[in-house]
This record gives sequence, C-alpha cells and structure tokens, in this order.
Amino acid sequence: MINIIVVSHGNLADELINSAKMIIGECDSVFGVSLQPDETPEAFTEKINSIMGNLAGQETLILIDMFSGTPSNIAARLVLNKNMECLTGVNLPMLVEAILSREGSGVHELATLIAEIGTQSIKNLKPVIK
Repeated sequence: MINIIVVSHGNLADELINSAKMIIGECDSVFGVSLQPDETPEAFTEKINSIMGNLAGQETLILIDMFSGTPSNIAARLVLNKNMECLTGVNLPMLVEAILSREGSGVHELATLIAEIGTQSIKNLKPVIK
C-alpha cells in the first residue's frame, strides 16, 4: 500500500484527513504534517523526517497545500527519492481518491491519477447549474 503524507500550513493537513475519514472511514498509512505559525523551518523539517524515517524505501505520495512556501519547499526535497511523488494544491477529492486508489498501482501512476482528479474537481458552479 502506498503511504500518503498531507503537508500544509496551519491545521489544514489534519483537517483534510479528518474530513476524508468522515467520507471513507479509517485511513491507514495516512499522515498529516502541519507547519504552525510559531514553528521554525528546521522544526518542521524534523517533523517530516520523523515520519519519513519510518517509511524509508516505501512508496509514498506527498500531497502539499500549495506550491512554494515552507511546507512545499521542505517536502519537495523528498521528491528526489526513487519511491516518492509530490503534488501541490491538495484538496479533499484528491485525498479521498488517493486513499481509495492507492492499492494495486505504483506511486508514479497514482500521482498522475490524483493530479487529474485535482483538476477535474475544480468547478465553476454557475455555468454547471445553468
């Protein structure tokens, strides 16, 4: 099974995971790492490294709140690892689909699918409803 790490500013990572659990139930091997306002980049790096130490060599998809900024810059260093993929712009449909689709595929294929889901999940409702 592919591990999933959600990385964000503030409590978004944990709240996205909590929301996903409301929809699909318990989620094994899904981790949240949140950068808090008073936290240094070094302390945030340590939090990510702590989780990654337990996942060494395993396929892992990192879903990041936004491109650029401390969470993205620190997590992006990990994408150079062979079994890792990082996507920015995480939203709830992306996380739910990643959890549901992570068995039976590789992390690279999963990242491609989840990037597509992220794009497809953004809608301007007015034209859709009309």
